Amino acid sequence: MQNFGFGIGGNYAGIYKVIDNSETGVFDLPSYTLLNATLYYNGQHVRVSLNGNNLLNKQYYIGYWSVNPQPPVNYSMTVAFKL
Repeated sequence: MQNFGFGIGGNYAGIYKVIDNSETGVFDLPSYTLLNATLYYNGQHVRVSLNGNNLLNKQYYIGYWSVNPQPPVNYSMTVAFKL
């Protein structure tokens, strides 16, 4: 398992008031928890990384005076060559 690695992390956001005024009222974005992970190989001349984001496939929104939907579970792979 030499040269292989694994990482895991997450984000939490509590209830957030997007709009709070006398004309439009109060609108809250619900809280959410995200789980992200990475698996990588780090060789002498190459690094390959596989990343997974929002692994719980949570539907969530962010915004400030707006509501912006965020992506569902998604994956990416990165290949880097080293000299």
